Amino acid sequence: MTDNPENHSSATTKPKRGRKPKKQQAIEAENTALAKIVADFEALKVAQAARDAENARLSAELEALRAHQLTVSSDHQANLREFTPTREGNLSTAPATPCENFHPHAIAVNTSGSQPDVSSFTHRRQVLEGLVTARSNQPERATGNNLATSDGDEPIIPKPKGQAAKDFNLCVRMGLSKSTKGLQSYNTLIRNTHRAVHESRIPWDKYEWKDIAAADKALLFAIMRERDTILKRFENDWASECLVRQYVKNLRGKGFRSKTVQRSAKYDYLAANSAQRDPSKSRKSAAREDYARRKQKAKEAKKAAKAAEKSKRRRLRHHIEDGESDMESPEFVEGSSGLHGGGSGADRENQEMDMQMDEQF
Repeated sequence: MTDNPENHSSATTKPKRGRKPKKQQAIEAENTALAKIVADFEALKVAQAARDAENARLSAELEALRAHQLTVSSDHQANLREFTPTREGNLSTAPATPCENFHPHAIAVNTSGSQPDVSSFTHRRQVLEGLVTARSNQPERATGNNLATSDGDEPIIPKPKGQAAKDFNLCVRMGLSKSTKGLQSYNTLIRNTHRAVHESRIPWDKYEWKDIAAADKALLFAIMRERDTILKRFENDWASECLVRQYVKNLRGKGFRSKTVQRSAKYDYLAANSAQRDPSKSRKSAAREDYARRKQKAKEAKKAAKAAEKSKRRRLRHHIEDGESDMESPEFVEGSSGLHGGGSGADRENQEMDMQMDEQF
């Protein structure tokens, strides 16, 4: 019996393994990264809560110690007044030790028998103050406003004065406008910002940027720093905030125009002003219209002055030309030389002498 080659090939073929598509793998990797970021953020919140509780306990203990120290000092002053002689009193009753050598931290209070040594309170107070100072000198807590740290020796870029797109160009201040690669990196940052805003689900459609919770902003900035490490260079995440603020502003403006986002009641007066405006008139302000009118008037006056100067020069040139033509010699007219009896006596004599000389020759 012969084997069928088709059956043999189908029997020896190994089944293909099911591979996940690259897109699904990328989504799972992003979900893992987001879960890690959320876990780190929760751990930071727990650590900060414990630190705040410890600071509150130390502060309360320090205040109690200060209050007790004031009570002990008042008792010292009362005891001193009992043993200090007055001017009218007998000087022989004064203690042997002079009062100038007294120091409230150098003696113990044994009047009641229950109060501890003052030096121990002083030492404990100094220790507590040192702890408070050390905690105050520690780096600020890890929030979205100051988690921007630089990897390696790259310098931290401070925030410039003013507002982005109004007082300075964001791409230029970020140092990404010097090359084509930098511009491509800036465009990549913008795309990743759009993705991060939608994935973080911050309530941009309900609140303005300044009213969004700080925890939501911190989580968003953490996601952006995790994806684009270049954002760690900027102090207090000011570059990330500028990118997100501009995109949220664009989203809200589009929502206002499409009536999908409810505008706040404090902006109702703008709609009322817009309804009262005449659509046939210009939307420019009166100040700008006055400026344009004055500018046009000055331009026309300058043009008229230039035309008047040109006309004046033309008239002067014609006047000079007319004067030169009047000063030219008159044309020769026949009979005006006196040869035909119209000349003077000397001319006639000269003519007669010429005629006689012609006859002789």
